[in-house]
Amino acid sequence: MTTLCVVFALSLGVCLLLTPAVRAVAPRLGLVDRPDGVRKIHLRPVPTGGGIAVLLASAAAIGIALVFHNPFRDELSEHARVLAGLLVGVVVISGIGLLDDVWRLRGRHKLFGQVAAVAVVIACGVVVRRIELFGWRLDLRLAAVPLTGFWLLGAINALNLLDGSDGLLSCAGAILALALAAIALLGAHWSAALIAVALSGSLVGFLHYNRPPATIFLGDAGSMSVGLILGVLAIRSAFAEPGTLPLAAPLAVLAIPILDTAAAVARRWLTGQSVYASDRDHLHHRLLRRGLSPLGVMAWVSLLAMATSGTAILATALHNDLFAVLVPAFVVAGLVASRVFGHHELLLLLGALSGSGGGAAPCTTQATAGERRGGAPPAEWAEFWHAIVRCAMRYDVRSVRLDIHGHGAGAGARLCWDRTYDACDPRLWCIEMPLDLGAEAVARATLIGVHEPGTSWSTIAALARSLAALEATFSAAGSAAQSRRAA
Repeated sequence: MTTLCVVFALSLGVCLLLTPAVRAVAPRLGLVDRPDGVRKIHLRPVPTGGGIAVLLASAAAIGIALVFHNPFRDELSEHARVLAGLLVGVVVISGIGLLDDVWRLRGRHKLFGQVAAVAVVIACGVVVRRIELFGWRLDLRLAAVPLTGFWLLGAINALNLLDGSDGLLSCAGAILALALAAIALLGAHWSAALIAVALSGSLVGFLHYNRPPATIFLGDAGSMSVGLILGVLAIRSAFAEPGTLPLAAPLAVLAIPILDTAAAVARRWLTGQSVYASDRDHLHHRLLRRGLSPLGVMAWVSLLAMATSGTAILATALHNDLFAVLVPAFVVAGLVASRVFGHHELLLLLGALSGSGGGAAPCTTQATAGERRGGAPPAEWAEFWHAIVRCAMRYDVRSVRLDIHGHGAGAGARLCWDRTYDACDPRLWCIEMPLDLGAEAVARATLIGVHEPGTSWSTIAALARSLAALEATFSAAGSAAQSRRAA
């Protein structure tokens, strides 16, 4: 424990020293995250690339552990191949992340870099050949490498998507890393425990500068690297024997990132969007819309991560997979039942499975002038939807989304209409407004346009007046229909 505490303190201290230097250099290299008015929630340009400080601090602490005599050095040397593979994988994915932070790579280009990094890690010995759950064992055989790759890619993207609010990934990532360190110690996987503690210490040090209001971000280089490391540690920490992974504990540790990513994929897939598309419907966005501050969001998500991770540690100590399943299941059920997160995606999924039209038709029908339209809206929404699209065309709006979460059979649908536009254009503006029927908010409209000097404010004002008139008409019609049904 003394060695682990020293490694934690070393990585924390080195990160505290390195981060200001990275923050000063980042703008000169183009590593600046600028607000886009659409997906990003910060209001001013913020230096990025802080993940480099986190990775260097972690590597320094692990390197010192390799140089000086300590109980962990021999096992680190025994697993040198795995450690070298992880190091190369992190270098590869950090390079892709830095390129994305500067030039905004396409989703498929990022995926190519992620696959390359994962391939290196797998080639160096990180492969799950058997999985265990509730005492049941499955030999993966030919599926071992593909499923290991799928797990690592999922971890990379899950942690990347979680990094959307000040301090969120730094704090939650430190908690997850410490939980994996505890699980590794229970299984006598000393090298995994040391790496996890080093990563946790550096994330805690980085949190000093990344907490709300953040003065530097991890960037994609940091968030994807943290995802890769945690994905590998989730495998190595829980191994019951070489190649055999008890599945419950790793799933419980990463339950919150997995939930957020699964909901995003389902939401985009079922509404006909690309899975690479960006939106403002992640867990942290939903909590912010509920009135929480960025600090409150960080605290709540971290508490959820502590609950699921603590359960995983308990399940590992007691050799009982049920503990690792129950609490994450209750957490997910609570989020969905309270409509904080996951309820809309559940309605979309149920609608798709039942064929009742709960999910909007894919937006794949190509229209003229670069337009893209969704399928037919639910009958009771058709008039309002067509009116709002005509209004969008009149004011040269680039994108319209209507998320329906109440009011009849259309509940759970997302309707969309787009013209061609660059989602990374810094001139974009975005309006998000709830649509009320009486005292109940039954939908949310999102409109995106491009700023034109001297005209945008008057255009937005005129658009707002038109939408207010449409909402009043819709609300009156809906209230009348409700009265008739009641009678």
